Amino acid sequence: TALTWLFRFDEAELGFERARMRADTHGLPVLAALARGGLGQLALHRGDHPLALRELEAGARGLAAGGAPRQQQVEAERELADAY
Repeated sequence: TALTWLFRFDEAELGFERARMRADTHGLPVLAALARGGLGQLALHRGDHPLALRELEAGARGLAAGGAPRQQQVEAERELADAY
């Protein structure tokens, strides 16, 4: 996330993708969903709205399905709503 705010988008994307793959490999759905949300935020900063909406929605769904705390779910839903 810090790399995104520093406009180091390529490095941020690589970090989020690696985090998502590792979380998927180890069966950690909440962490995978958080990584997808990060990818969505990154796409939003890049101006790729269709990709941003897909990733943010997948992240929000993943948090709900993975049993994340309700506050995290609400934050993900808010980010998705802000993107719309």
